[in-house]
Amino acid sequence: MRSCKEISVLLSAAQERRLGPLEQWSVRLHLLICKGCSNFRAQLAFLRVAVRRYRDGGDAR
Repeated sequence: MRSCKEISVLLSAAQERRLGPLEQWSVRLHLLICKGCSNFRAQLAFLRVAVRRYRDGGDAR
């Protein structure tokens, strides 16, 4: 199983590119058992939406 550090790198990379099947499987498996990485994934999603709204001139709420 991959470490939290490796998973955080993959989660960040997923913002820029599509992960391969093995990478996707590794991330999904890890997220099932790791609350910290699940929280990190949620934070990345929140930031992605906030930045997009800011860029588009919308309300970030």
